[in-house]
Amino acid sequence: MAPKVVRPSPAKVSSISATLAPAMVDWKRRNREPKVGGINFRASSSQLDLLRTAALVEEMSQQKVLERLIWPILEEKYGPGSYE
Repeated sequence: MAPKVVRPSPAKVSSISATLAPAMVDWKRRNREPKVGGINFRASSSQLDLLRTAALVEEMSQQKVLERLIWPILEEKYGPGSYE
């Protein structure tokens, strides 16, 4: 049986987007920089299932799901740093 998908309301998405807007600008700027390597990210089997489900629901790769969740939060909490 497929997992039940709960989507946030458009108002909630808009509110979250507004909160993360400054971090998103920094994240997008950094994302254009040349890539220098990969990161190992450990997860349990249930966490991997959750990531797979998120990727299916959002219709994007697992990599993009992680990028769009992790980088804005790090930018908001620890950025902005050096862009060079």
